[in-house]
Amino acid sequence: MEPPPEPPTKRGLLSWTRATLRRAGIPRPVKKLGQHFLVDPAVVSAFRRALTGWAGADMVEIGVGLGTLTYYVADLAARIHACDLDPRLASVAAGFLPGNVQVTIEDGVSLAKRAVEPVVYSNTPYNISTAIVANSARNNNVEVLVLMLQKEVAYRLLARPGTSDYGRLSILASRFFEARIAGVYGRGSFYPPPDVDSALVILVRRRMWDPLVDPKIEELARCLFSWRNRFALRAVERCTGEKPKGSLEALLKGKRVRDLTHEDLEAVVKASL
Repeated sequence: MEPPPEPPTKRGLLSWTRATLRRAGIPRPVKKLGQHFLVDPAVVSAFRRALTGWAGADMVEIGVGLGTLTYYVADLAARIHACDLDPRLASVAAGFLPGNVQVTIEDGVSLAKRAVEPVVYSNTPYNISTAIVANSARNNNVEVLVLMLQKEVAYRLLARPGTSDYGRLSILASRFFEARIAGVYGRGSFYPPPDVDSALVILVRRRMWDPLVDPKIEELARCLFSWRNRFALRAVERCTGEKPKGSLEALLKGKRVRDLTHEDLEAVVKASL
């Protein structure tokens, strides 16, 4: 297979994508695998800018697709481990990508959990985006994530306590990462166009995963946010089976679950250890 056009243009990438799918015998993208192929040079440039700070590092790409993004960022990495669940796409990408890229057929969610590379990036299949963030948070080898996400998921990642978007994903992101949105992109940046707009999010690790404390915080958050609008004191008692006392009672008094920070949840967990 021929590589994408150089330099890339939107019309050129779209034509190349359609032709490559046709030559590979792929009549249409697989919706259940979240296949929306990148056809916007502006997104390629945004990924390159985001990854430049980690140039020379080993990287993981989840969802290599046709290899478009991989091709344009390969020169930034020492090595790239690029995976895809669709063997047809993996075969296409492996056919033209440079020698520092290894393409494998595997599940990106599990790869995020066991990767040894410090950088994970992805034009993320939306149906696995939150799982990628969660598994990367649990993997202390991962230092930075650069992910194209559904715009609404990106807003949930960055949501502040007390807001309508704030929840378990916000707690996870704020506990382990400094996160920012590097750009918002319309549906025409991808082929076929998804039903939603997208945002490029950069997450840089700020805290290591503690296997003794953090699984308990996750479990507590899962329970508490079933009652996100309840008063925190009552919700914590229902989730832990113990009524908060002393300094913990003072910390939680007057707050609702939607107001709790990851530090608040840590205090609840440590009070029971």
